[in-house]
Amino acid sequence: MLIVHVLPPIPKNRIADFLLKTNELYIPHTTDLVKSLDEYAEKLSLNADSFFLCDAHKDVGYCALYANKPDMAFISTIGVMKDYQSKGMGGALLNAAISFAKEKGFSRIALEVDPSNIVAITFYQRHGFVEIERRGRMVYMELRLRNEKDGFLI
Repeated sequence: MLIVHVLPPIPKNRIADFLLKTNELYIPHTTDLVKSLDEYAEKLSLNADSFFLCDAHKDVGYCALYANKPDMAFISTIGVMKDYQSKGMGGALLNAAISFAKEKGFSRIALEVDPSNIVAITFYQRHGFVEIERRGRMVYMELRLRNEKDGFLI
């Protein structure tokens, strides 16, 4: 298993193919949250740092991280194909994104998750994310990467 960090721009088809294959695994489905899966994939391909979990040249996991705000990175999507779940692969993918954000000097990473997706919320909490607030139909969570008092990496 290998995690590959790909800087934008990348071919949108690679992202779109993964999102389409894993659409049914997301709560709610990605296609229910975005106007067009193709447009969403294009936006990610042009603007997000992409982390792919690869097994024998096949993408089995994906994480998109926006790193374009001064102090905060944002995880737009993260997922692992069903056969690779519950094996630590999602955690490895998330940790790769967290390590990248730390290296870039971000003080926090944020994400949004549907409140009915208890499995995802528990996963993020295990990795140190805390609920900050409810935003419409989503739970906004953050992970602090720096101690606010002295600025040291956590």
